[in-house]
Amino acid sequence: MSCFSYSEMKAGEEKHVSDMVWEVFKEFVAPGYSTEGIETFKSFIQATELKRAAESGRFFTICCWDGEALAGSITMRDSNHISLLFVKKDYHRRGIAKELFSRGLQKCKEIKPDLYEISVNSSPYALEIYKKLGFSVIGEQTTRDGITYIPMNMKFDANILIHEMQIDNYSEIYRLWSTTPGMGLSDADTHENIHRFLFRNKGLSFICRHEGRIIGIILCGHDGRRGYIYHVTVAEKYRGRGIGQMLVDRSLQKLKVEGINKCHIFVFSDNEVGNVFWSSTGWTKREDILVYSKNIKEA
Repeated sequence: MSCFSYSEMKAGEEKHVSDMVWEVFKEFVAPGYSTEGIETFKSFIQATELKRAAESGRFFTICCWDGEALAGSITMRDSNHISLLFVKKDYHRRGIAKELFSRGLQKCKEIKPDLYEISVNSSPYALEIYKKLGFSVIGEQTTRDGITYIPMNMKFDANILIHEMQIDNYSEIYRLWSTTPGMGLSDADTHENIHRFLFRNKGLSFICRHEGRIIGIILCGHDGRRGYIYHVTVAEKYRGRGIGQMLVDRSLQKLKVEGINKCHIFVFSDNEVGNVFWSSTGWTKREDILVYSKNIKEA
């Protein structure tokens, strides 16, 4: 199984990025472009141009490496626009684009704490990919210098805030859990047990608020070896806005800080919404393991 690493592009790595982007572009994007558009794009991604862009301070590139092989990269401009996001064919459908975007967005927010929008000019080929990432079309398809693109953006509501989960929020948390279809609740979710869980797993679980109301929740912990996520939910009218992914990303980042390199989640087979979410956000459904349970309450 591959173990991917992510890092900002260093001086001397521009050629790797240029070659990888050109390889993917030729196969998937170029067939829909004119000769002029192909040449325009080719000039933009030359290693010398990528180096000049990085040195200008307006651009940064994050790379995904599989050992010494470059699997994908994202280039951001002005900390609010995606200039390039490409993943090699052999690495498609493995959550790399999602992770690259997440890391790029995190750096943008570090640079611009008041960031309210990320934009991208998507090729027709990448339109559905960006929609899955949470972007919306904001204009008509346009062709300029032979480059055909659809303007898209993702806006962030300043009133949507993520906080560490506190046991004082239990009543409101349990109410959202209990009204969410597919959520499996049990005596493990009593006030006492959740309090104990949060104490043992400090700083790993989060809630999302909008105008003071809890609209999203993630319960996360680890056993010192692997991480585990439970009870991720977003209020129905707030779905499709990237809130669930933001909660997951926040918990995963905290797990990494604690040295946990893999995380699991248990989803009921008939939880259609949950299974679609996890499979579409880079998580792998395991077919090689079975889960056994035993009730030891009466033991």
